[in-house]
Amino acid sequence: MEGDQSDKFLEWKRWVSHHKLQTVGSLWVGLMVANFAFQCTRPVPLQLKLIHSRVYSQFVTVGAVACIGIAEALEPNIKQKKEEDL
Repeated sequence: MEGDQSDKFLEWKRWVSHHKLQTVGSLWVGLMVANFAFQCTRPVPLQLKLIHSRVYSQFVTVGAVACIGIAEALEPNIKQKKEEDL
């Protein structure tokens, strides 16, 4: 069972490596919606709600991009598999 989970995790990492823009874009949109929903519970003007939601979403998205880069640097065989698929 443990080998099956590691295979699924490797497959997931490979998919993220192949679809970086889709992954980062989906993450940003999801975080933007969630942050805006949270900001709507606070008594601040709409303009500040939008600005705070965007800033928090961008912060986490930059972290996600860094994690993808680190994952590819630490496991170069993911990048090799990507080049073989092309």
